[in-house]
Amino acid sequence: FSISVMMADQAILECLDAPTKAPYWPVGVD
Repeated sequence: FSISVMMADQAILECLDAPTKAPYWPVGVD
């Protein structure tokens, strides 16, 4: 369970990190 959470958490962090590196802030991202 913890491994699955860690993997999901990493994917979420990558998804959240991607927009911050974009040249613009996509709509819906605070």
